[in-house]
Amino acid sequence: MSSKPCPHCRAVVRQNRPDGRCAACGKPLPAELRAPLDAESQAKTLKLPDPVFTSHYDRAFAHLKKGEYEPAIAAYTEAIQFDPQAPNAYLGRALAYRSVGDEASAARDERAAKELGGAERSTWARVVNRAYQLWKGDGQATKTEFYQGLHPLQRKAVLLWDLNGQVMNGGFPQWLLNGYGEWIKDIIEALKEIDTDAARQVQTIMEGVSLLANTDLQNEAESVENMGGLLEYTDRYYALASAFGDDVEAWVEKRSRKLRADRKDTPHH
Repeated sequence: MSSKPCPHCRAVVRQNRPDGRCAACGKPLPAELRAPLDAESQAKTLKLPDPVFTSHYDRAFAHLKKGEYEPAIAAYTEAIQFDPQAPNAYLGRALAYRSVGDEASAARDERAAKELGGAERSTWARVVNRAYQLWKGDGQATKTEFYQGLHPLQRKAVLLWDLNGQVMNGGFPQWLLNGYGEWIKDIIEALKEIDTDAARQVQTIMEGVSLLANTDLQNEAESVENMGGLLEYTDRYYALASAFGDDVEAWVEKRSRKLRADRKDTPHH
């Protein structure tokens, strides 16, 4: 039993939900009250690909490449039955449908894929997309609650994805303005785990950005200087973005493979 009540509903119950939410009211719990995640719970939270789904998907893709469109449609349909949230399966089936002249079915699958976040071009993209699917399905969680409720690997993957998107779009000033600065410790922790040359350079950038973000500005001249520093860090990030993105993708894939292996090795009763 939990020794402390849920801060939302005051219930004292055994907290065992792998998503970090109260078992009584369903609201996000502070870290100290959450149930520890075993390998199987981690895999479920991360929505790792089901091996049966993967086998049907790979078979469908092989048929598609050979121009065997009817078998491809059948295999993609089987894959979707095992994972109806996988946008790539809908996109593959849409190509097969279009190749046999079924434009209506192709358009339907393309709409479904778009609603599920669009094409997932890497494990990193898949982990992030599935996280945002969870948030979209919740409908009530704030962005802070959304981050708090994620598995640690998923949280870091999402934060790094949002960092890259925000900075490439509007620089560090936009990233800070949109409230991402409060998660900088999680980002730096992830960068230490990635531990490549590009990640170490980005870590130095993030530490500098953190100092600027927490500077008490006294006048307009200091504000201008602070902004100049943020823009300088933005330029430095731009130069690293491509190599850094490759490193993050490799890291997420490696961590995900380990979780899949842990899940496979976990005895089931």
